[in-house]
Amino acid sequence: MLTIEDVARQPLAQRLCRMGRTADDLAAAIRGQSEVALSRRPNGKNWAAKEITCHLHDTEEVFLVRFEAILTNDEPKVCWAAKRSLRFADGATNRWGSCGDSRPRNSSADASIRRGASRAIASSR
Repeated sequence: MLTIEDVARQPLAQRLCRMGRTADDLAAAIRGQSEVALSRRPNGKNWAAKEITCHLHDTEEVFLVRFEAILTNDEPKVCWAAKRSLRFADGATNRWGSCGDSRPRNSSADASIRRGASRAIASSR
């Protein structure tokens, strides 16, 4: 597995290509797994696959908001709605049904759209 330093040394085009593959790579990794398997935490310290993919979805949303704020403001201030914090894991309790009741059911496609937008912003600079 590459370290952050390894990735930072890669050319921008290679990093953007990797970003473009992420949603498909994640979808392939969980394809065919049962809901029980995706929701099961391996131990008390680590998240279940469903929690990880939902966290990545949320993070992608935050990054897109930040990118847009940075590009449109001289001194950007990025706030995150407190109510959204309920979508994050809270210890041993998994609050998500399918990435939360208010979230679109197709979170993989949703994340892929956001990732495409993030890539477009990054490659235009």
